[in-house]
Amino acid sequence: SEDSLPIDQGLTANQDHAQEDELEEDEEFDADNLLKNFIDKENAKFEAEYLNKAIELFKSNDKDQAFKLIEEGVKKTQSGYAVIKWIDFLLEVNELDEAYAFALQALEEDCYNEQLVYKIGLLELDRGRTQEAIARFEKVLGLDPEFEEVYYALAVLLLEHVPNSETRSLKLLKRSIKFDNTNTDALYRYSLL
Repeated sequence: SEDSLPIDQGLTANQDHAQEDELEEDEEFDADNLLKNFIDKENAKFEAEYLNKAIELFKSNDKDQAFKLIEEGVKKTQSGYAVIKWIDFLLEVNELDEAYAFALQALEEDCYNEQLVYKIGLLELDRGRTQEAIARFEKVLGLDPEFEEVYYALAVLLLEHVPNSETRSLKLLKRSIKFDNTNTDALYRYSLL
């Protein structure tokens, strides 16, 4: 054991452990960087091969071909990023019905994509489906407790549409303020509660 080693050997053993720990951290950092770089390249590839072409087709009123191209790209890349980028485009050009239908279809394939669930919740909210939106936002929290945007949105919905939800809303607002302490409405609602 290190306790029975002479002082010089004990220091050397501790230095060896420190170097091993440093190497492990470097390897983890490198692995994270490699994964991030791979994902970034795949996302760029999707944009070049599918998204940009689909947007051009859509803008030239060939919507069917645009959707076919996107669906092919999503299947080939298995990318949640691809789905979100297409939905964002549809929202940008105010094609809410198409965005909603596409998002629901994509959810059947990728039910753990918290960004997708959040977008569907926003679209349901836009359609006046408050209870469905609340359920979607609750699911987002279950999938990713660090998903910042959902805390404020869910707190407001609960306060405005669910009786006796003050305690839960207070906790959600507190967490929302932790993420963004410049949201004046969140601060105001929190102080009222």
